[in-house]
Amino acid sequence: MSLKRFFLLLFIFIFSFLLISYFFIFKFLELGFLSLEKENSKKILNKIELYLQEEMIKLHNLTKDWAAWDDAYIFMENKNYEKFIKINIVPETYLNLKIDLLLYTYLNGKIKAGGLFNEKSGKIYLNKELLNLIKEILKNLSNKNLYDYKKMILFMNKPFLISVYPVLKSDFKGPPKGYLFMGRFLTSEDINTLATFFDIKEFQILRSDKPSPEINFIKVDFNEIVLEKANFLNDETLKAKISFFVENPYIKSIIPFISITQISLFLIFAIIMSFLIDKYILKPLLKLLSEIKEVEIKEKTRLSLDYPTKEYKNLASVINEFLEDISVRENIYKAVAEKTENLILLFNGEKNIIFKNTNVDLCFDSEELKYLIENISEELKNIEVFEGKLVITNFNIKNYWFNFQIIEVFKNLYLLIGQNITEAKLKEEKLFKMATQDFLTGLYNRRYLEDALERIMA
Repeated sequence: MSLKRFFLLLFIFIFSFLLISYFFIFKFLELGFLSLEKENSKKILNKIELYLQEEMIKLHNLTKDWAAWDDAYIFMENKNYEKFIKINIVPETYLNLKIDLLLYTYLNGKIKAGGLFNEKSGKIYLNKELLNLIKEILKNLSNKNLYDYKKMILFMNKPFLISVYPVLKSDFKGPPKGYLFMGRFLTSEDINTLATFFDIKEFQILRSDKPSPEINFIKVDFNEIVLEKANFLNDETLKAKISFFVENPYIKSIIPFISITQISLFLIFAIIMSFLIDKYILKPLLKLLSEIKEVEIKEKTRLSLDYPTKEYKNLASVINEFLEDISVRENIYKAVAEKTENLILLFNGEKNIIFKNTNVDLCFDSEELKYLIENISEELKNIEVFEGKLVITNFNIKNYWFNFQIIEVFKNLYLLIGQNITEAKLKEEKLFKMATQDFLTGLYNRRYLEDALERIMA
């Protein structure tokens, strides 16, 4: 297998792995999880409606208690007006009952007493919106629902719980003398209670302008779910908009499974990747380096071609061709070195001999050769600027005479070419002796004496 094909397959594998992971985790599981979340959101919404219905029932029971009361009945007959007003229609009543509206009206809708309460100013007041609301409620009341009117509405652009009950005697008898209206706004405390109980991010009551699906999911993801509920609290004019944090037991129970699945897939992927990289990259590379080292120390002359990928085989073939070329050149150089009458010696800066021809062995033993290399190395060190070539003439060792030429082939690698001049030196000495000594007596002659005097005088 070629490395190109290997990495192509590796890329396809990684891409497929990520694609499958995406569709498996972020599609199939997401659909399943969010489906559970949507169902859970519906249940929470139903609980919110039940909570608000209970609040309306509490308000309605309070309204009933205050409406079916003899003092209130007498008050509506104008018999204890000032006393009732002074004791009951006061700010303390609103605060103690936690209501914002306490209002008595006659059957025809005429205001008897009470109104809205402003906690900041401490005043009880009436406004146009309240009068219109009372008028509309009384208009729509019928005998059938007269005793059970409780509702959530949008009043003054705020969610408002309102309850209406006829004013009766304590035994719930007697002709009705009027109506008692009680109501309260949904406060921030109520919203916080809902948020705490049901993990709600935001809760709004809005007007429903047009028909819409009963539950419309506006946003659904792992962070947040936003939905609208039409016909909220069985009122076609209202809809609730609620946003939830997605932090509930359903998702929390699934997250460990997702994490374990992802970690398992990653570990499997890592193991496969490690195996493939080790088999097709690391082991072949280490084997190649090991064989190159064996060639370097002369344990083998060429690399094997037993590699799993085409690229490594081609690389080994190229290296083998290079080694063969070097071997051919080396043999040629050795043959040339052996054919010449000169001494050929190749050594490095550490005084290690790389190559020597037969003439070197004929002229020097190991100690003499060591002495020669040390002397030449000293000569090289003493040269301030070595220009790549050094000539040493009349070098004497063991009654042999040589001329040497040292060439720096590469950095810290030197080639010594030596010429044995012993025979020429002996001939030169013989001729000098014949020219300066008497043949019979062996004494220096007149010519030698003249040359000596000339050298002394100079």
